[in-house]
Amino acid sequence: MSGLCGWISTELRREPAAMALADMAAPFNGSQPFKGAQPLRSACHSLGAMALAAAPAEAGLYQQDGLLIASFGVPAEALARLWRAHGARACTALAGHFAFALLDERCAEALLAVDRCATRPLFYQMAGRSLLFASSMEALARHPGAGRELDPQALFDYLYLHAVHGPRTMFAGQRRLAPGECLHLHGGRVERIRYWRMRYTEHAVDPVPHTALLDALSLALDCTPHGSAMAHAAARRIGSRHREQIIDGADVADAIAVLAQAADAPCGDPAAVAMLFAGRMARADGLERLHGALGAVQLFGRGRRYAGLAQANRYERLPGALRQLLIEPLLFGPGARLPLLEGLRTRIEHAMAPPLARLRRRNALLSHGTANVFEPAFLELVDPDAPAGAQEEAWWLAQARSAVNRAVDLELQGDLPCRIVPAFAAACAAAGVQAGLPYLDDAVVAMAARLAPRHKSGNGPQHLFAKALREVGAPAPAPVAGAVALPFGRWLLGDARVRALACDSLSTLAKRRILRREFIDLLLARRLPQDPTAHGQTVWRLLMLEQWLARGRRDGLAAEARADALVLMPG
Repeated sequence: MSGLCGWISTELRREPAAMALADMAAPFNGSQPFKGAQPLRSACHSLGAMALAAAPAEAGLYQQDGLLIASFGVPAEALARLWRAHGARACTALAGHFAFALLDERCAEALLAVDRCATRPLFYQMAGRSLLFASSMEALARHPGAGRELDPQALFDYLYLHAVHGPRTMFAGQRRLAPGECLHLHGGRVERIRYWRMRYTEHAVDPVPHTALLDALSLALDCTPHGSAMAHAAARRIGSRHREQIIDGADVADAIAVLAQAADAPCGDPAAVAMLFAGRMARADGLERLHGALGAVQLFGRGRRYAGLAQANRYERLPGALRQLLIEPLLFGPGARLPLLEGLRTRIEHAMAPPLARLRRRNALLSHGTANVFEPAFLELVDPDAPAGAQEEAWWLAQARSAVNRAVDLELQGDLPCRIVPAFAAACAAAGVQAGLPYLDDAVVAMAARLAPRHKSGNGPQHLFAKALREVGAPAPAPVAGAVALPFGRWLLGDARVRALACDSLSTLAKRRILRREFIDLLLARRLPQDPTAHGQTVWRLLMLEQWLARGRRDGLAAEARADALVLMPG
């Protein structure tokens, strides 16, 4: 695992730099290093210090004329020139995947920044007059001035959103930079600056969008599983070597422990299991980088969670006279309680609801009722409406008019940088390969922004990628109903080892006074057999939360419990 960490301080008394840096950088040396990785590099001056754990080709450390820079994805020397010429506005001149920390001794300023999709995270925290920063929450929490108390609201958000969306993190006081954001410390205060936002075009710009996609992406891959035969045929046409591996329950049980150790936060995406084995296969073939299709689904309106928000309301397109004089009197009038009409009325009510109201109704957590899921003492510490409020704010802040583009923006600001990319990065780190994200290249992101909404809704994305595949000589993909989820629920029901691991973890989690014991028993005994796909995902998130909490205690990073919380230590 590679990363950077450090601090800048204007306080007169400071801790020894070498001691704190070594402790903060410990998580970066805990997993299998990449081939050719170098020992930890560090530098310091009178106001701060930083450390960098990465291969020289991956990142650089710069120290000259009172300027310290640790950077991924952008040459540190070029960044130094931009900083001296433009200050914090230097971020607008950068492209590609990057993350960096810059400390300027001469003017007592600092600049932290991540790229437009936040492919590599940066966390920070103010501790008195010191700004602490790191590429991982764990590294930041190891600084003597950082708190180690878990944020109850973050625990609730994780279970509601399947990840902790920025700027909040699992640790109270820590914050995370959003996509296209930088943090500027100057004059003794910090300022968050959004130097870039996705701006969407609501009308077609590219006359041949599939060609524009191929131009932006050197090779368009069919990332939806359509069966072994189809994958083999496509691989032969585009000259790619096809490899496959069957994953069983024993493999999943082993992967859970590996991913829990490698992930910086609870891994809310069970697809990380498949990513881990893909990374191991790449490593066995002598490869150092695994390219993932992450972003293809989200950029082109096919995200599973938000795609329904962009679907056109067919009911509203019916003639007004037909709706008002015939359908609505029939469904909402005196005969509305007829069982024959109840299902149709429910569907129409759901379709007529605002997009975000539909999203709340589909939330698995709310379907059980928060009072039935969480302990009363825990609910007193959180705001159950906060995650929905954050989603609504992000929805209206999107630089778009159409619902499909607003849904895409929700994916790019939330799920993608906070759940999906971290899961892929953790899987690659555990497998010993670097993570490649071609679909999140600036050119592909810009192409998706120019794409008309009709190409991101309905069958538009499927037709777009089918044309792109035919352009490179691959067969058109077979139509599918939606994205294929990893069958974790089936493994829970069919593999004794996976089920025992899940039951033990959820039993321990229940002792932490976060979730009600009755809910966990109901989930495992009744809900899971009824719908293994949906409830298997819930079990996965709870299991990985407990694995992450337990790992913190083993690593000596047990979070400090507040006297009124009673949510961390199992009784």
